[in-house]
Amino acid sequence: MEFAGWEDLFSEIILERGWDYFEKGCIDSLSVKNGEANSKVSGTNNYSVKIKWNGTNISSMSCNCPFDGNCKHIAAVMYALKEIKEPDENSLDELKDLVSKADAKIVRTFLFEILKDDEELAERFKNLTTPSDKELDVEPFIKKAKKIANQCSDAYGFVDCYSISDGIEKIEQIFEKDLPLFLDKKQFFSACELVTKIFETFFDLQDDDEGSLYVLAEICTNAMKRILKTENLEAESFLFDWCTEYLESTHWDSYSMNEQIESFFMENFNHGQNAQRKLAYTKKRAEAGNSYWMRTYLTALEENKAPWKEIAGYCKSRIEDETVRDWYVNQCTEKGFTGEAIQILEDACKSETDNHKLKILKERLKNLYSKNNDREKLYETLWWLVENGGYSVDYLNLFKELKTFYDEESWKNEREKIFAKASGNSLCELYKNEKLFDRMLPVVLKSYFLDDIIKYADDLSNWTEELLDKCEELLRKQAESSSSRNQYKNIARNLKLLRKIKGGEKRIKILLSDWKHKYHRRKAMLEELGIC
Repeated sequence: MEFAGWEDLFSEIILERGWDYFEKGCIDSLSVKNGEANSKVSGTNNYSVKIKWNGTNISSMSCNCPFDGNCKHIAAVMYALKEIKEPDENSLDELKDLVSKADAKIVRTFLFEILKDDEELAERFKNLTTPSDKELDVEPFIKKAKKIANQCSDAYGFVDCYSISDGIEKIEQIFEKDLPLFLDKKQFFSACELVTKIFETFFDLQDDDEGSLYVLAEICTNAMKRILKTENLEAESFLFDWCTEYLESTHWDSYSMNEQIESFFMENFNHGQNAQRKLAYTKKRAEAGNSYWMRTYLTALEENKAPWKEIAGYCKSRIEDETVRDWYVNQCTEKGFTGEAIQILEDACKSETDNHKLKILKERLKNLYSKNNDREKLYETLWWLVENGGYSVDYLNLFKELKTFYDEESWKNEREKIFAKASGNSLCELYKNEKLFDRMLPVVLKSYFLDDIIKYADDLSNWTEELLDKCEELLRKQAESSSSRNQYKNIARNLKLLRKIKGGEKRIKILLSDWKHKYHRRKAMLEELGIC
């Protein structure tokens, strides 16, 4: 399978590590259908990867590992997909032609020989040939799901990370091959029973990272959506009742499965009688004071096109709840009721004691004051954020906004207060904005990261030798403390970065020459640096 420009979505080092994972056989399972791939990749832990595409273009990629961005696990799966050959349409046509021309007795004999040795195919053939007026039997599928669940878990109910991928694939096969038989025969009640009972078979299992159960729950809810597309009212009511019964129960062991059902419930049942039932149900749950259900009730009110007066009244009666308050402020802002949004946030600031939450409130107020052109309150809020915002504040944007309040001479004094608050890269960005490169230099030279030095190399082109000295110092320390191939690969990457500084190539040659002799026993290091 070929995808356009997918390698550009990854850094060079991630691609290298992804290729290593692919070559080492770290992909434990891979299922591909309808423009979507689901895979399990083993590494430090076992992670779930999902990739979607449209034609030759990747539309989304995700992995439940801690890495922020497109990771090596996703890259490994992309390499695996690249190896898969698309079905040859000519070959399929030839096969159809062969079957259609074959003698009926030969076909029956051949089919019997296959079915007698394959219980699953035999059951599927039985259902396929069952008359439409006769109910299909759900029980064999439930027994199969229970057997799969037992095979994928230990005696304590914990998911076996090595076998769960195969289990998920088998459940997918049931929904892909067998569920359509129930729908085609218009046996909607049995179809609902099939999907919900399979889901129930797994929801008592426990998964350390919940990635596997999340995928399984998603497969089940997708099957439910397929049933809803038939627009059968009895099936819709069945699934509505099942969802509410499930949500009323306590299933604390599997947050990811709960999340899938909550999402399915809120995304569907938006028309007719069940829309009113959903509104009544969410209102009942919201009355218990649960933030999630209050927010869900507000969504249901919107879906039912409730008057704004009713929605606003409900929000004001629950304004102490952060979730409701934030939602109401967003709605007021979108509808142009900026004054109302400001008043709510200002009141919240008066009672908030947590500095982090107070900072978030102030940042929202800053944006609203700017939108309302309230220069006095904007000025006060900007300085509050500078003084109290802490390390996470965006000093550069505050800096630029505050600068608009001063003339050139006054600003030279005022900016020093912000310089005193900022540090590291934030301070460098402020100096860069003011073109104070001589003051930026000592900040950059204090960095422990070569990336930071490279980042500002162009701005500090008058101090190339000082930058190169610092880079060399960092690289020598890195070489001294490295002992694994991955660490050596990182050194090689940093050497490449050094080329971006004028004179960097010369320093690289000096380092390589020194290391070739000093670390001649480190074969892996010399291999990665290409100086064997």
